Amino acid sequence: MLITCSPWLTYVTVLAFTVLFWVTCLLTMQLNQIIVMGVTTNEYYNVARYNYLQSSSMGQDKITSPFTFGWKQNLSDFIEFKLPFLPPPNNYDWSNIYSWKPQTQPKGKNTPSTPVARLKRSNSMTDIV
Repeated sequence: MLITCSPWLTYVTVLAFTVLFWVTCLLTMQLNQIIVMGVTTNEYYNVARYNYLQSSSMGQDKITSPFTFGWKQNLSDFIEFKLPFLPPPNNYDWSNIYSWKPQTQPKGKNTPSTPVARLKRSNSMTDIV
């Protein structure tokens, strides 16, 4: 019945389902990274640049992050409210745990002075660990 209605309606329906498929794939990948692996997209693709991440020799599918608390706690932190089968979410105020102080790199021959982000861990992190 859909094909006999209108070619434009058929085209839009096929296009909508194609986009829905790709969006579902991207959402699944993103939720897997956030909840199961506990890493951001940047950490996932640049695992070799960060020395605090450990990856297996099999590739990026086995990344171990020190900031993950297991899939149940990661899910609870992601949705930010308590469900009966999940532990309560961690409500950390990350702005009090890390401080950001912009610094500038020294000017080189052809290097402009650019701000560099430096994160410093404050002493209030002891109650989290």
